[in-house]
Amino acid sequence: MFPHLFPYGRGHPGKPRHVPVALNACVRYYSLLSTRRFAEDELFMLASFDYLSIHRMYTQVALKCQRNPTMFEPYGDITESALIETLNEKEPRRQGRTASARNQTSNATAFVKTVDISGSAIWGSDGERAQCRRQAFAYQARYGQPALFVTLTPNVAE
Repeated sequence: MFPHLFPYGRGHPGKPRHVPVALNACVRYYSLLSTRRFAEDELFMLASFDYLSIHRMYTQVALKCQRNPTMFEPYGDITESALIETLNEKEPRRQGRTASARNQTSNATAFVKTVDISGSAIWGSDGERAQCRRQAFAYQARYGQPALFVTLTPNVAE
């Protein structure tokens, strides 16, 4: 995928090694190399970030399936029309126009909720941002209003 970074076709993250190396450790190592060719590449860090976050989500879903396999059996009976109806009901709630309905127990609603929860493992997703907001509000509730906010911005004048 990146022939300019691996010109001889060797050393890519998926290559089997004598000592097993985790993918995120391999990407971290490549990004910290002194040549900076990986860190400064236009697409390598973006593709690596995306791949690692999707892999994290798949791992989380696989663990859920192993813990409770019967939870996912009713999802096979969901019709296309039920899923479309559920997504159409969810869209105004996502945009903040209506309150969330908590008493809906259809298979399609449970499926969409499972997808949302599983998607929260992806870095930068709506679910992850919601978790960060909840954590920030919990800190605020526990420690009170902050007295000072500091914002760091890059110096774009130079």
